[in-house]
Amino acid sequence: MRTDSMYRLWHRWLPYLSAAIAAAMLVSGVLTAVSLSACRHEESPQVRAAVEARLQELEAEVKSGGASALGRPRFRVMLQELPHAGPMLVADASGEVVFSVMPRRAGHVSELTSAEVRRLLAALPPDALEPEQRLLFMAGDALLAEGEHSDVYSYITRLLKDGEGKPVGVIAVAYDRLPAERSTGGAGPWLRVYTVARPVFAVSLVLFWLSLPAWVLLDARARGERAWLWAALALCGNLVGVITYLVMRRDQWVSCPSCTTKVSAVYNTCPHCGERLRPVRLSCHEGLREDWSFCPHCGRALGS
Repeated sequence: MRTDSMYRLWHRWLPYLSAAIAAAMLVSGVLTAVSLSACRHEESPQVRAAVEARLQELEAEVKSGGASALGRPRFRVMLQELPHAGPMLVADASGEVVFSVMPRRAGHVSELTSAEVRRLLAALPPDALEPEQRLLFMAGDALLAEGEHSDVYSYITRLLKDGEGKPVGVIAVAYDRLPAERSTGGAGPWLRVYTVARPVFAVSLVLFWLSLPAWVLLDARARGERAWLWAALALCGNLVGVITYLVMRRDQWVSCPSCTTKVSAVYNTCPHCGERLRPVRLSCHEGLREDWSFCPHCGRALGS
């Protein structure tokens, strides 16, 4: 009978526990959304400085080697060692792509730009933009057009010039402004909120989802319903399944007409006085309690 008391205890307190979990889920969900939005505008000065420093080294390499430096192995190695780098591309003065880390491959930078930008550039007068300005515009848009992880990336686009100051190419880099290393030390306040709120939201969502079918299972069991069937419906449908169960479940308690004791609506006989509540079933395979004098299902007097 200890198991029955545990069932009744969980049946009574699980709704309050589910409400507390729902509140935690709501608060952590709001904090996750707000902190993620704030993180999009948050950037570590150290990360930006590291990327800027490497870009200056690349610019110096092109300045000393000219346009031919774009194809040298040393230049490619320096590109691959860019700190916290994501998608990037390097194009020469004509717009031909000489190096890229992009999901899409293309021979010319214009093939990576969005259709809207291509239409805009085509509509501009030929002398509206200098060739290098047009190249910068297309290279920057090529990174944005990818659209992957734009919530954590910052973008830098630079014109590459030789020793005489003549433009010989362009470099566009997307770098992670919230790298994993900043999760411990140096992280902004909103990032710390995000790293805590997101797992709390995920855990509370799972617990809330599971708590509803658990309560339905206990409640349906107490009412003599098909408990596992209703619990499966609540697990798959969540709130919709729970609402369906609440609408269709049986009343749990009725008053015995003889002793006025509240008894389960599924009982055939009052377990306290033996009053017949409904027609007796032909067979009885239900569990009994020690404090009962009569079987509530078939009406048989216990101990006789």
